[in-house]
Amino acid sequence: ISLQSGSLLGENQWAWLEQELQKSVQDGVQANIILSSIQVLTKNPLVESWGHFPQEKLRLMHLLQKYQVQGSIILSGDVHIGQVFTISPG
Repeated sequence: ISLQSGSLLGENQWAWLEQELQKSVQDGVQANIILSSIQVLTKNPLVESWGHFPQEKLRLMHLLQKYQVQGSIILSGDVHIGQVFTISPG
């Protein structure tokens, strides 16, 4: 599998995530916590990260934008340093 075209989530997982994000917006949820075992927003993707799967990362960001999900917190791990990132819609 090429890292550029490989996937992190299967289609059933993507469908579930989209459904849950859409439902959270409809229900007025104030925060969504998304967990990943590998880094999602790292600026230094030398180890396992969503940065090695750019189409998957883009798909996740598009889902958050599509439903205008507010208060999203993405927690990820697998690296022995701490980083905090803020991204703005758009």
